[in-house]
Amino acid sequence: MKERRIQKRRKKYIRRRIFLLIAFIILLFAIYKVIPKIVHSFKEKEISLSKEKTNRDYLEEDYNLVMDSLKNYHSIAFLKNYYENNDVNKKIDSYEVLFEKSADEDFASILEQVLEEQKDPNTFLLDSKSLEEFSNLDTDLKTFKRYFEDEKVRESAKNVSPKEREISNLELNTPIPGKTASIKINRFDESNISSDGEKIKKFVRQISEYDLLIIDIREAEGYSIDYFLENLVQPFLREELSMTGEYLFKNEVFEEFLSNSSKYLTLYPSEPLKNKELNISLSKDILSFFKYYRQFEINIKPEIFSQFYGKIYLLQDHETKNAADLFSQFCNQTGFAVTCGEYTKGYGMNLLPSFLKLPNTNYIISFSSRLGLNPNGSINPDVGTKPEIQLENQDTFQQLMDIIH
Repeated sequence: MKERRIQKRRKKYIRRRIFLLIAFIILLFAIYKVIPKIVHSFKEKEISLSKEKTNRDYLEEDYNLVMDSLKNYHSIAFLKNYYENNDVNKKIDSYEVLFEKSADEDFASILEQVLEEQKDPNTFLLDSKSLEEFSNLDTDLKTFKRYFEDEKVRESAKNVSPKEREISNLELNTPIPGKTASIKINRFDESNISSDGEKIKKFVRQISEYDLLIIDIREAEGYSIDYFLENLVQPFLREELSMTGEYLFKNEVFEEFLSNSSKYLTLYPSEPLKNKELNISLSKDILSFFKYYRQFEINIKPEIFSQFYGKIYLLQDHETKNAADLFSQFCNQTGFAVTCGEYTKGYGMNLLPSFLKLPNTNYIISFSSRLGLNPNGSINPDVGTKPEIQLENQDTFQQLMDIIH
């Protein structure tokens, strides 16, 4: 009996020793695996604290993003280099000197200076008014929201020098009462569609028996396709009209804004440029910059049958651009009006600028990522839109009046 008790105690002792040994081995293994991770974690935190980003680092990130976009996606900067040797890459050093000297004091002014040197009317830093103008273009109120409705973006826009704009947008006149009327537009702005539209419709009723109407878009700009379709086309419309266009681009990311910019605009799927046979006279060097080709169509139907039966003339000049230039293209293609004056500045076939939000400073850059083409294959931002009747006098309005009378 005594020997059995001794053996039981011995077995129990041995089992306990084995259990403690196993527990000790498990503990050693855990220490071996976990402790290095803890040490590594502390080291990483120490490194990250020692390398915490400064304000200058954040500014430099945004600056580099702007320069990358200008070099790689800016269609007009590429053209300026090709035709005028205005190479962004050659100016990088001077831009960097400017950045190093003044970035902390006035980053917005540096960006404005750099963007202005690209010689593109659609490349600029958005001020508060521009934010509002582009926000109004969004037909579903979603696509632009994360860019233009962000409070940080709106605060940053207050630091940007405001662009000069015409105070008066609309002038309605009757140069020859009972015979010839004129409508002068300065800016194709979405926010003016309703207010200007009411005035224009009332004016059209008053001149319904006139023989001639001159729509004056000299020096006109702005980005609203709907403005000219609803205010300058629809009040005179008696049948459905449509136009087509095409453009080249490099990055599909910048295309998202176009899909909701006008209810009259249809965008067809983009196609790889390398698979497309184009009937245009662009050099291989220019074509090599772009990756995609896209067609679009603009279509509008009459709301009411117009009672104006007179002839319409569209007066344009070298400063007519963006949506105003697209209106000239529309008139040439559809025969809605006879275009007169000078070649426009173009950019209408680009449809809209593209937008780049800077993640740290919350500024938004507008720039030209597309290259619109004229129906004959020439470059719209380079050549502009040709008038059917060319006028060369200083006072082209009076010259047109002399011709049509």
